[in-house]
Amino acid sequence: VFCMISYGIFSYLILKEKIDISIKRSDGVYLCDGISTPFILGIFRPRIYLPSGLDKCHEKFVIAHEKAHLKRLDHLWKPVGFLLLSVYWFNPVLWIAYILLCKDIELACDEKVINKWNG
Repeated sequence: VFCMISYGIFSYLILKEKIDISIKRSDGVYLCDGISTPFILGIFRPRIYLPSGLDKCHEKFVIAHEKAHLKRLDHLWKPVGFLLLSVYWFNPVLWIAYILLCKDIELACDEKVINKWNG
């Protein structure tokens, strides 16, 4: 349990250091040079971070995807899943469940964005 929680905290601190130099846009989205993929960071005040080299024609879809995460409260569910995985790290079923949770979260947001733009 200690190793899993330590890994989570260490990963968070490394990511936090990468985004320290971010630029806030007028729409509340942060641009950052130190990242390669968009994500949301924060539990109480979640923020959307985009890599600064993101293609402008894909940007609206990526932002819609990240906003779908916020509406679904995925920034809360994923840490809860990781906490459960940390406690029951020895159970292979929980590892599979956490991996599937992460995939399902992403696919659900993709589907929401696709339905929005097609419908």
